[in-house]
Amino acid sequence: MPHFCVTNVKKPGNHKIVSDGESKYKETSLNANLLQGPDCTNSLAKVLLRFREVNIALVADIKGMFLQVSVAGKDQDSIRFLWWEF
Repeated sequence: MPHFCVTNVKKPGNHKIVSDGESKYKETSLNANLLQGPDCTNSLAKVLLRFREVNIALVADIKGMFLQVSVAGKDQDSIRFLWWEF
């Protein structure tokens, strides 16, 4: 799967590797073969209205979430990252 480096001009020295899951090989892509789950994102309007119902609010940090998601052992090879030293 093709990948490339992304940098931010406001954070020099900070590089992130981004994979292109939409790239096609033999007429298919990784994104086309992954199962899509339910939409679990909340609309901002609903969240703000729920704040009026109770006096307690919880906030969570989801930074780094992608590498912490559990993947079944039989599917781990399909999303493995491969690196070559040049």
